[in-house]
Amino acid sequence: RYGTVTGVRRVLFRSYLGQGTGSVFCVFIMLRLGTINSIARFACINIPFIIALVLPALKSEDKES
Repeated sequence: RYGTVTGVRRVLFRSYLGQGTGSVFCVFIMLRLGTINSIARFACINIPFIIALVLPALKSEDKES
């Protein structure tokens, strides 16, 4: 499915469409909450994502040293 050029184009189209829709949705949230308030809230929402990326990297460092 993803091995063909058409399949890759479909995946890219869907991902760009999703990112565009999310960007428009975020603009409405920022207009409603205010810029500083929305940035602070989204930063707090991203903390678990950042931790999920950092923890496996720290575990792999401990095994190699």
